[in-house]
Amino acid sequence: MDCWHIHDLPLIRRVFPAVPFVFVHRNPVEVLVSLMRRPNLTLVRGTVTKEQLGPSEAECDALVPEAHASAILGSFFKQAQRLHYEFTAVDYRSLPEWTYASFPHCSFSESECKLMRGAARQDTKKQDTSFQPDSATKCQEATPSMRRAFNQWTLPEYTGFLATQNQPYVASAFGTV
Repeated sequence: MDCWHIHDLPLIRRVFPAVPFVFVHRNPVEVLVSLMRRPNLTLVRGTVTKEQLGPSEAECDALVPEAHASAILGSFFKQAQRLHYEFTAVDYRSLPEWTYASFPHCSFSESECKLMRGAARQDTKKQDTSFQPDSATKCQEATPSMRRAFNQWTLPEYTGFLATQNQPYVASAFGTV
């Protein structure tokens, strides 16, 4: 599933009551930078409804791209905060190791782990390229308008979500937000 499916989790849970769900989360500043670099379906107006975003229809329609993306990210974390008991939250930084060490109700052979480690070395967006961590670069690339939008629309919800996971908000993880 994709990130916006967090809004449909109650329905999905009714259909799949025993399936373990994992909510992978990443520093939202990095996600915002990624969305501004390469807009995707997450940003298509209506993928996340105006009701899920929170602002009025007029406010939603007036949002600049950075604010619209930040409001969407905030809506994901707000819903994740409300439904935190429905899934296992996984910080992106703990991947891929978490997958083969801690995935709920799963155990993997050493050969399966080796295959997963090999797959994790590939960049999923550029199949012919090795994965290179980009967290620091993305935090540095965040523009002042992205940071303002993040602070208004995403930070309160993200901080609330982290509190449900007993994880403090660490400002240093966000560069100079």
